[in-house]
Amino acid sequence: MKSVLEETKYVSALAPITPAGSVPAFVSLVNYRKLAVIITVDNATGVTGSAISLIQAKDADGTDAKALSFDTVFANIDTVSSDTLVETAVESDTFTTDATADANLLYVIGIDVADLDVNEDYTHVRLVTADGANMALSAVYQLYEGRYHQETPPSAV
Repeated sequence: MKSVLEETKYVSALAPITPAGSVPAFVSLVNYRKLAVIITVDNATGVTGSAISLIQAKDADGTDAKALSFDTVFANIDTVSSDTLVETAVESDTFTTDATADANLLYVIGIDVADLDVNEDYTHVRLVTADGANMALSAVYQLYEGRYHQETPPSAV
């Protein structure tokens, strides 16, 4: 039986922080077909949510970076009371995290490698976070459906 680590690669995108000029890491989809961007938020009081979007690039240095289109996010804006993620429409490839005071939030954005501009050799994705206030945000990239199954999946950074 394979372990979850043989089937899935996890990469830290952004350590817990109040977004203010934050620059999460790029992740490569060269060896994977799917990506889930998992975002957790811990709100205090007087919260200003963070606008969330994605960019794609040709490499980890951000060569020719441009917006990556997505039209839905799965959201749970009260993880204390529920574990249900609700499919939520996204406008203009951006959404803002909920500003409910003292709430714990979870967001998941699903990306297929075919969503990237592969005809122009785009292979990398990065989370973009706008400045927020009185909240902590963290993110993990979950890469799956690897092109090559092996005990230790190939690096994605």
